[in-house]
Amino acid sequence: MFRWLKTLRNALVALGVTLGMLVVCALPRSAAWRIGRLSGWLGYYLAPSTRRIAKANLVLAFGSRLTEGQRTRIARESLQNLVSTLVMLFWAVRISPTSFDKYVEIDGASWRKFQEAEDRGKGVICVTLHYGDWELLGLSMALLGAPLTVAAQQTGIPGLDRLLAFCRSRTGNRIVAARRSLLALAQAIRRKRYPTVLNDLNARRHGGQWVSFFGLPVYNHPTVGTLAVLTGAPIMYGLAHPLGKGRTRLEWAEILYSLTGDRDRDVRTINQACMDFAEEVIRRRPECWHWSYRRWKRRPTKEQGRYPYYSKFFDSAREQEAVSTADESRAIGPGAF
Repeated sequence: MFRWLKTLRNALVALGVTLGMLVVCALPRSAAWRIGRLSGWLGYYLAPSTRRIAKANLVLAFGSRLTEGQRTRIARESLQNLVSTLVMLFWAVRISPTSFDKYVEIDGASWRKFQEAEDRGKGVICVTLHYGDWELLGLSMALLGAPLTVAAQQTGIPGLDRLLAFCRSRTGNRIVAARRSLLALAQAIRRKRYPTVLNDLNARRHGGQWVSFFGLPVYNHPTVGTLAVLTGAPIMYGLAHPLGKGRTRLEWAEILYSLTGDRDRDVRTINQACMDFAEEVIRRRPECWHWSYRRWKRRPTKEQGRYPYYSKFFDSAREQEAVSTADESRAIGPGAF
């Protein structure tokens, strides 16, 4: 595509999303939520490739335990949750410290555990996944007195990335690009701006590691484990359980770990513990997770086996010509803190 056409396309996308945000912001929250759910419902039937990915992932995860009708329902509700979450992110520019408790229910016992983790004086590493209204979870944390430094993937459309960053930082969070974000996240601990990572995303070609997810290896980014090994900070996993009509219940759980001195092994063990917790959460309410994501797009074997149709063989050993996780950690050095 010619560069000017790409620039024009990106500008039109950003403009369209901005205009849509203005419309959404003028609506009551419940109406915006319904629009998001309806858009997701329509998207499920109008996007066959998205539907196919979601169903292939559900077959991998649950096999014959789900009927075709159950897979259809979960895949459809999953896309509805995804779209409504993004629509509600644009509406969330209206959220304020005095109004957010109308839309958020706090699990008091788990929030006290989060505060106890803070009191240990090492900072807190925050983790979540694309489950429920994860965007509202992030916005609420700053209003609860825990401003986040969030590693966010970029869309490749500059205007849209700026708009998303504006919405996500509206309550006081800081957004950094996920690529090469480790230093910014590590420094956030020292500055009491809680580093936050979504751990259900695929790693880039360099620097990832294989962890098990629903019984198969996925190529995951090692950020959470690397931060924990570097800082010794506790890991708190945040969840945003949908309650319906745009309301959400927030809950936190600590991911316990101990360090052995073997850096690479510790990073892998911690990341696997986070992934195991994510899988447990998804199994309880599968319709709340992002099943249309190509989570198993890389596989460590040439044979396809149980992997979905879209997966491709990935020789991670050959790709590790770039900086390894351990070397990247050492490159940061103690001066980062």
